[in-house]
Amino acid sequence: GEGDASAVLDPNSDVKAPNDAPDSVGLRWNVFVPTRPGGEAISGKVRDRINARITALEPTITSAADSFSVPTDLLAVVLHRESGGDPSAVGDGGASVGLGQIKAATETTVNEYWGTDLNRKNWVHNIYLTAGNLRRLYTEMHASGWGLGRDLSTQWYEATRGHLCGKEGALENPSCGSQEASHRLATAGLSNQIPT
Repeated sequence: GEGDASAVLDPNSDVKAPNDAPDSVGLRWNVFVPTRPGGEAISGKVRDRINARITALEPTITSAADSFSVPTDLLAVVLHRESGGDPSAVGDGGASVGLGQIKAATETTVNEYWGTDLNRKNWVHNIYLTAGNLRRLYTEMHASGWGLGRDLSTQWYEATRGHLCGKEGALENPSCGSQEASHRLATAGLSNQIPT
């Protein structure tokens, strides 16, 4: 089914994740991206720190990271920490679902922002929603008042906090998600993004 990735997540299975986005992903690029991370393989250092359920999804993670210009290692670590690679994971009393623990409001916001039609209950779409949300938060920090007065070298840190706490929660409470965001960035090899 749409949300069943059990065969894909079995490291002993020959079934692999799809290489491309669902047909409904037609990105409308509305930002200038000065550097274009994403699309690279998961690094060996990160591969050793995440479970096999996530590494089995590497083709989809790589494609989503490339589509939204998100560092592949960061996206893999976020998915690992959010769900442990379980596409049926449910959190926040049922409000957050899937590999990236996407809420209904986040699904709506990301789809409106990027002009996509992604469904958070589809495990492939959930990965794309996670990548799209991280890039949206990264971009909004840079392009809006959220980024004013902040060191732009910490944009992935702030985007990760925004994914954890929601944009408003991260704005209202600078310590919200700070330890977890720092852990995720360190694991992804992005320690230079962690504020000192």
